[in-house]
Amino acid sequence: SIENSVVFKSGQSLGVGRSETTVRATKEQVLGFLWDMSARCRWSVSDMERSVLEAKSDHYYIAYQCKKGSHGAGLKLKPREGINATLWRRERSGFVFVGIPTEHEIAEHKPSMRVRAKMPVSFTIKETSSAGVCKIVYIIQLDIGGRVPVWAMNKILIQNLSLTHRVQSYFQELRTLEEYDAADGKALGIRLMFPGGPKNKRRWEMVDAIVDSHAGLRKMAKTYPWLKAFLVA
Repeated sequence: SIENSVVFKSGQSLGVGRSETTVRATKEQVLGFLWDMSARCRWSVSDMERSVLEAKSDHYYIAYQCKKGSHGAGLKLKPREGINATLWRRERSGFVFVGIPTEHEIAEHKPSMRVRAKMPVSFTIKETSSAGVCKIVYIIQLDIGGRVPVWAMNKILIQNLSLTHRVQSYFQELRTLEEYDAADGKALGIRLMFPGGPKNKRRWEMVDAIVDSHAGLRKMAKTYPWLKAFLVA
């Protein structure tokens, strides 16, 4: 399960989002996923650019990210870009990963084309009592800049909390058939009962996509060709 919440500090209208969940992966694997911000698995449909502007050490780099503009909900937004000083450190039972808004000479701001946003973030990644399972806590505050009402920024903030779900789903999809246990069965059952997806996609198409994206289910489908039809029924 994933626990999301938004709190407001005294005197501030922008909320601070918090998302907590467990991931079927080691703390080192999760850190690697978060640290390699330009990797293909980190891109989403809303991304225009993701890159490391300057690597200062194995623990510290300056990152750039740009999101596509939006024209929904009565808002016409230019693309939003942000630059963060990104660092991680080891702690007693895990890691801390932070991103602090900054500037960099390589990424010249062009206000006519893109709006500069600020998004301080932090991740804590800790071991749990279960082998191969860690707990992550994601904290974020979002100021997307421009003339955007605060209520809209707070709504977008809630959408950004979905990063924990992406981390959880990524590692769930990598699990093999031999690794599956009762917890995997529960997670996959819920996923297949509520496949989601675009409105123009039919249920069977989404179930097909889920099976194809999960290593364990994909292997099972090769052995039992009727599996996809069975899961849709």
